Amino acid sequence: MVRDGVREHVIDVGLQAVLTGGLNATGVKDVAEAAGVPKGSFYYYFSSKEAFAEAVVDRYARAGAEERAALLADTGAPPLARLRRAFEAYLPVFEATGYTGGCLLGNVSVEAADHSEALRERVRTAFTAWQASLRAVLAEAETRGELPDGLGADAMAAFLVNAWEGALVRMRAERSAEPMRLFLDVIFGQVLVR
Repeated sequence: MVRDGVREHVIDVGLQAVLTGGLNATGVKDVAEAAGVPKGSFYYYFSSKEAFAEAVVDRYARAGAEERAALLADTGAPPLARLRRAFEAYLPVFEATGYTGGCLLGNVSVEAADHSEALRERVRTAFTAWQASLRAVLAEAETRGELPDGLGADAMAAFLVNAWEGALVRMRAERSAEPMRLFLDVIFGQVLVR
């Protein structure tokens, strides 16, 4: 593996470790061992655990943006249908993990945002980008007259991100899809109904 390839591999392995075990519980030694690199090599690629965590958050955010773009791209379908399908696409992913892990952005925010300005800013930026992708679809629905009166695309996009993150917290606590199903039923069966 070339050096950049090794760094990317360590980030990939670390992302899974942080998602399943949390940032605080993920040790440098454990990531290095799982990635098959000496612990000293870890510090060749990352100046600190925080720098590593920043790279993990960046990778997760980039992958999430790509997934959302693909899920929301089918302009042949109505915007609200695309939006619902985008959220529903994550149900089997969480089911496969036994409703553990949740969203790395929310997890890192809870664990580290109060202690690391760099991580807080990265998470904030990722949430803002996610909100913007939802806002674009909601603005399309608004233009088509499909958004209920009084609901603006900006506020609704922010609310969706916030409500989804809350549903994921409850999902993990209950080890159940019910909080996510309730989110979908309320948002798409009551709130976003014209």
